[in-house]
This record gives sequence, structure tokens and C-alpha cells, in this order.
Amino acid sequence: MVLGGLAALALSGVFFFSQSGPKETSLRLPPPKQGWGYVSQSRPAPSGSKNLTLSPLPLTVENDLSALYEGAEPANPGDRFEWERNGAIIPGEESAKLKKNQLRKGDSIRARFIPAGGPESVVSVPEVVENTLPRITSIKIEPSLPTKKDTLMAKVEAFDADGDPISYTWRWIKGDGSVAGNEASFSASTLSKNDQVTVEVVPSDGQGQGSLMRASVKIVNAQPRITSAPTPFSGKEYSYQVTAEDPDKDSITFTLTKSPPGMTIDQKTGLIKWVFTEKDAGNHPIEIRVSDPEGEGDIQSFMLPLSFTTTPAASLTSASIAEK
Repeated sequence: MVLGGLAALALSGVFFFSQSGPKETSLRLPPPKQGWGYVSQSRPAPSGSKNLTLSPLPLTVENDLSALYEGAEPANPGDRFEWERNGAIIPGEESAKLKKNQLRKGDSIRARFIPAGGPESVVSVPEVVENTLPRITSIKIEPSLPTKKDTLMAKVEAFDADGDPISYTWRWIKGDGSVAGNEASFSASTLSKNDQVTVEVVPSDGQGQGSLMRASVKIVNAQPRITSAPTPFSGKEYSYQVTAEDPDKDSITFTLTKSPPGMTIDQKTGLIKWVFTEKDAGNHPIEIRVSDPEGEGDIQSFMLPLSFTTTPAASLTSASIAEK
């Protein structure tokens, strides 16, 4: 064999015998040439998958995918790619990019780079398309100008790129930092005017939680409201005790904004009095307004009809009251 002959030649070149005794010498061999076990470094070997990577990582359905050869997208004419999804080639995909609409959560994706002018190809390490966390796209509290008599509702819009169902965790926080509720809705009855309340919402797809988002509102003044109904006539004097309530417990002022001559109202108590005569016969529009120190309030309107018989002392014959 050649190798055996070479070994024998080497041995014979190292030692030989003469009459004067053994002597040592060396044999100079020619340098190795291509084909003698020398590997060219000009092109990666087929097993050079470390040179082909997928980007961006981690893989999700939100991004187009690129195959990078030694950190860049190959751009030589004739370069070609194959993309595999779960071990099967994706038809028609031969560029360095794979559109995100080809990806589904849980898919195993890898790319093969087939450079122009050579039979060797490079394959990437398979990467699995990971779960995409849901994200909140908008959040607001309704009503936008709440009072303490309102029930606040957190209105949330969210998106999950994988199409997974989304659930939420809620937390309502008062201005002092205390937690006031953990549902989508929250009664503001425990708050006071000018208090601020914040809702924190975290979306989840069952595999992970998305980012927390917040919305805040300030509790505004609540208008006082009239709680009484007009009373009918009795005798020769009309009397009506107007009652009202203010959710903020503010003081209330009563005012007659429409009334017949001579009718009065106590601004503090809301008591209406009117001593009428026959000349006051007719239909009388009545309008009562209640207001708080901020000038906001409720209005009650009704029609007060007044008529008499031919007997001067006779009482009212038409005493129906029509509220507007």
C-alpha cells in the first residue's frame, strides 16, 4: 500500500547502518496539496447550520421572518431558499423572507439556504413559533365625568395575535392607594367629590399575562335632585314643600324661576306659599330650581290651573296639576 510504503520509506530514512554504526537523518516530505485531506474554507460545509440564523427571535406571528447568512441576507443572483414548516416545505417561498401570515403558534420553522453556483446548502436550527401575549389597545372609564352616585365601568379593547381568548384581572385603586374593587365595574358611592380613582387592567391568554395598563378619572360634583311631587290646592292658599337631596351633602338653594305674582319659596327650606284670589284664575306655569354651591342643580316644571265657581267662597273646581 502507498501508506505502508511511505512509512517504510520514513523508517529507512531515519536509520541506516554502515560499517561505522547507525546514523540519524531526516526525510523532507512535500507540503500537502488539495485532495490530501486539506479542507477548503471558501464555502461552508453542509453541516454549517451555525451560519444560518432566523430573525427576529423569539419567533411570533407578529413579525415577518428573515433568514440571515453570517448575519446578513444573501443578495447574490441565483441564491435560493427553502422554508420548512413542521417538516414540510412551504410552497412558493424561495426568498430570504417568510411572511408572518405563514406562521402559527407552535409551528416549527427552519430555512435552507442554497447558494448559487454550488451544491452545498446550509440549514438553520429549527425554531418554534412562541405564544404572543395579548395587549390592551385602549382603556377608558365610563362615565368620563362620574359622580359618587355613578357605577364606574372599565371599557377595555385588547388584541391577541394568536387568536386566543382574553381574560382580565382588575384592580380599582383610590387616591390614598387603597384597593377598592377587583371587578370590571365599581360603585363610586364610597368616594367623595374631587377624589381620583384608577383602574389597573392586566390581560391574559391563559399562557401568560400581557402588560398592565391604567386609566384614571376624577369624581366630579353631583347635582342636587328634586325628590318631591307638586301637591294639589287646599283652601285659599297653595302650599308645596319641595324636597331635594345632594349626593355630596352640599347645601341646597331653592329658587322659583317661573311663578304667578305673589308666589314665594323659602330658599333654604324649599317651602312654596301662594295666597291667591279670583283674579288669579288661569293656568300658571311653575318652574322650581335647586342648586348647590357650584351652581348646578335640578329643575322641576309643572302647570298649575286655577278656576272658580260663581260663589266667591267656592274652592277650586279644576285642581289637576300637569308636570312637564
